[in-house]
Amino acid sequence: MKSRVKSSIIMIASAIGINLILAFIKLFVGLNTNSLCIMLDSVNNFFDTATGIVSVIAFVRVGAQLTEKYPFGLGRSEYLAGFIVALASLVMGVLFLKDSLERMIMPEPVWFGLQSCILISCTAVVKLIMALWFGIANKKIKSKTLSAICMDCFLDTGITVASVISFAVSSLVGYAVDAIFGIIISCIVIIIAVFMTKDNLKSLVAGSSYDEEKDKAKEICLEKKTVTKVLRIDVHDYGYGRAKGTVVIETVAGIKFEEFKSLIGELQTKLKNETNIDFNVTLP
Repeated sequence: MKSRVKSSIIMIASAIGINLILAFIKLFVGLNTNSLCIMLDSVNNFFDTATGIVSVIAFVRVGAQLTEKYPFGLGRSEYLAGFIVALASLVMGVLFLKDSLERMIMPEPVWFGLQSCILISCTAVVKLIMALWFGIANKKIKSKTLSAICMDCFLDTGITVASVISFAVSSLVGYAVDAIFGIIISCIVIIIAVFMTKDNLKSLVAGSSYDEEKDKAKEICLEKKTVTKVLRIDVHDYGYGRAKGTVVIETVAGIKFEEFKSLIGELQTKLKNETNIDFNVTLP
C-alpha cells in the first residue's frame, strides 16, 4: 500500500510540474497569436495543475494510518479525487464551448507563426507521452484517479492537436475557423467528461463492483473438493487494498471441525493473495 501511494504521488507531482510548464507555454503562444483554441488549451492545463494538487492530497489521505475514528482508513478519498478530475474536465468543456460561441459571434483575426505552431505541436507530444505513462503505470496501480488523469491526458492531446490544425487553417481562411474548431472540441470533451464523471461518481457513492474479484473468489472456493456450492459473495469497498468481503459456502456433509477450520484458513489466505481483498469465509 505504501509503495502504491508513494508511486502515485510521485507521478502526479511530476504531472503537476509538466502541466504548469505547458500552461505557460500555451498562454504565451495564445496571447501572441490571438488563438482562442490555444489560450483555452492553456487554461485547461492550469485546471490540470489544480486537480493534480487535489489528487496528491487525496493520495496522502489514502496512505494515512488506520485510527479508531477511521478503522477502515480513508481509501475512498481516491475516488473523490477521480471525480474532481472528471468534473474539472466537464467544467473546462463547458467554458470552452461558451468562449467558442462568443468567438463565433464576434470573429477575431489569428496571427499564424511557424515557430508557434511547432512549439504547440511539441506540447501535444508531451501530453501523449504522459497519457501512455499513466496508462501503463495504472495497469499495476489500478487507481480510479490515475485512470481519470490518463483519460484527461488523452483528451488534452486531442485538444492540442485540434488547436494546431485550427491555428494553421486560420491563417489560410478568413472566417472564424478557430471558433468552429473550439465548438467541435468542446462538445467532444463534454461528452467524454460526462461519462468519466458518471463512472467516478458511481465509485464514490457505491464503491467498485469488484466483479472480477468475485468471479475469482468463486473459482478459488470451488477448486476445493469439500466445497459443493458458493451461496453468496459480498464485498464492502473501503478503497484499494482495504476492501472487506464475505463468502458464504456450502460443504459436503459430515466434514470434521478440524478439516473445516483448515479449509477456511487456506481459502482466506489464497483469496487475499489472489484478489487483494480480506474475505471472511463462513457457512450459511
